[in-house]
Amino acid sequence: MYRQTSGLPSPAVWQNLEVKVPAERSAVLVNLKKGVTYEIKVRPYFNEFQGMDSESKSARTTEEAPSAPPQSVTVLTVGNHNSTSISISWDPPPPDHQNGIIQEYK
Repeated sequence: MYRQTSGLPSPAVWQNLEVKVPAERSAVLVNLKKGVTYEIKVRPYFNEFQGMDSESKSARTTEEAPSAPPQSVTVLTVGNHNSTSISISWDPPPPDHQNGIIQEYK
């Protein structure tokens, strides 16, 4: 079982990854979001009866460059018509495209 715990107002609902072969002792979670922390635990089953959850562990996927550009970019001349200054402002990329913590803008 796993759920996203970062980048949301509250933790996401638990997702299940079923391992149907009792001899298997590992699994790979795929298609996770980049730069996000997940809470993970394991629960054993016997037919329809469930056992106790393992202790939960946290892991963070690796970060990457944002997959969307900054939003609402505005450029304004500062001062009078002879000004040599320009003001630039923007909003960060949408949260689901940040792929981690943005370190800086250039």
